[in-house]
Amino acid sequence: MSNDKRGLSATTIAKFVQVSYSTGWLMLNKLRKAMADRNGLYKLGGNVQVDEFFLGGESHGEGRRGKGTKQTNVLIGVSISNGAPTHCFMEVIKDTTAKSPKDVFVRRLDSNTKLISDGNPSYGVCAERPWTSALVHSIQRRTSTCNIQMAQHPDRELQEIYRRNIPRT
Repeated sequence: MSNDKRGLSATTIAKFVQVSYSTGWLMLNKLRKAMADRNGLYKLGGNVQVDEFFLGGESHGEGRRGKGTKQTNVLIGVSISNGAPTHCFMEVIKDTTAKSPKDVFVRRLDSNTKLISDGNPSYGVCAERPWTSALVHSIQRRTSTCNIQMAQHPDRELQEIYRRNIPRT
């Protein structure tokens, strides 16, 4: 499964191991679950940048995007070391109130973590909880946008945006 960035299909596994498709499918799902369970054991530490985003189709007729719609809430955390991302997690959360991110932080973050966010109030509330006695919450209120179609040098502009927004330790 790890020798191809696109993964393997159940048909490919079934042919390789010489079993039926249903057995190959079962093997594939067990391997994926084992890999996910193993990744769930690791906790991010150091500087961790967190944010939420919303997955789902268009908001039909509401004219709204993101928060307040019926789209799926996803919390992402990226561990930053020497100005570069090293590890990350993404987890579906019920809502963006303080309880849902706190539960994820307890499972996914080390106690000595500097939490960097866009200023969502629920992250600050999480940083004040007893379980995070060493958790520091730093707010970056800068937002950066870059119109890729209009940019003459999108790679350079994206690198500059990344360089400006990643905290240096």
